[in-house]
Amino acid sequence: IIIVDDNTRPNIHTRAISPPLTKRLMDNGVRKQDIGIIVASGSHVPPRADALENKILNPEIYSQWKDNILIHDCDSGNRRMGKTSRGTPILVDERVLDSCLVIALSDSEYHYFAGQAGTVKLFCPGVAGRETIRVNHPRMFDLEKGFVAGCRLGNTEGNPVIQDMIEITEMMKEHLMIFCSDSILHHGEIVYCQAGDIIECHR
Repeated sequence: IIIVDDNTRPNIHTRAISPPLTKRLMDNGVRKQDIGIIVASGSHVPPRADALENKILNPEIYSQWKDNILIHDCDSGNRRMGKTSRGTPILVDERVLDSCLVIALSDSEYHYFAGQAGTVKLFCPGVAGRETIRVNHPRMFDLEKGFVAGCRLGNTEGNPVIQDMIEITEMMKEHLMIFCSDSILHHGEIVYCQAGDIIECHR
C-alpha cells in the first residue's frame, strides 16, 4: 500500500516520486495488481475522479493506476487498534493494516495547530477513523485560552495533537512494516528529500 495525500495538498512530491517508486517495486518482482495507492483523505470529502487525475496524480499516472486507487473512508472499513496514552481510540483503515508493506509519500510543512504536516499525519488523520480524528483534533483547544499554547505553527514540543499522532504511528509500527519518503517543497519545487523510518523522518 502506498499512502498519498488528498487533493487539499499540493502533491508535487506524489507526482514526482510515485512513477519511479512503482517501477522499482515492479522491477523487484511485485505484481502491479498487488500495489494499492490509498488516498489519505482523513475526514475530508472523498476526491472525485477529476481531482484524482489532475490534483493528486496527473493524467498519465492516473490512466496507468486508476484501477489500483483506493479512497480512505473514515466512517467504514476501519479496525480498532487500541488507545493512545492520552485515551485516543485508534481506528485505522483495514486495507492499510492488512498490507505487508506501507510506503508513505509525505511532504512536510507547517501546520497551524499540529505544528507540522506530513509524515505521521498520513496515519492520523490520513487513514484514521472518524472517532480517532474526533478525539485527537479537539486536543488543540483550551477552555480558558482558546488554543493550547503548544498548538501553533511550526511547534511540536508540548503539542498534544501532534504528539498523539506520533504515538499512533509508533503503535502502527508494531504491526506494520512502514517506509516513508518525505519531501520539503519551496515555491512548487522539491528542495529536500529524505526516506526511511517515518518517525525519524518526522523528527
